[in-house]
Amino acid sequence: MRIQGKNKQQGFTLIELVVVIVILGILAATAVPRFANLTDNANTAVASGVLGSITSSAAIQLGANQGNAASLNTILTETDFSSVPAGTTITLGANGSGGPVDISGSVVTLNGGTCGNVSGNTTTFSVQVGTSTAATGTLSNSLCSG
Repeated sequence: MRIQGKNKQQGFTLIELVVVIVILGILAATAVPRFANLTDNANTAVASGVLGSITSSAAIQLGANQGNAASLNTILTETDFSSVPAGTTITLGANGSGGPVDISGSVVTLNGGTCGNVSGNTTTFSVQVGTSTAATGTLSNSLCSG
């Protein structure tokens, strides 16, 4: 007498593999746009941090000078840009009429421009990180002189 055993199949069918691949494709399609936007968010955060650093430096200089506002060149020289990524530029004035400020490591070069030379009572800064302008801010003349 012969005992008949069941033939056990091992592995996955083609349909099961296709279903798994389709599910992975859907997950990838929804996850990629979220990660692609992270660079823009990081650049915006860096630009906001640079603007905050400039404002803080101006306030510190105002206190150190016993209420006398420091010059724009002094404010930018005293601002710590050591952690700012390469390729970051700061432009003075809404149209860049004050000239760009080149940031190379912690060295800042002011190419023209003074406080209040564009808007009268405020100086406008545009911070560019990478290829697009990420943030714009102002510095009042009470914190900055000539």
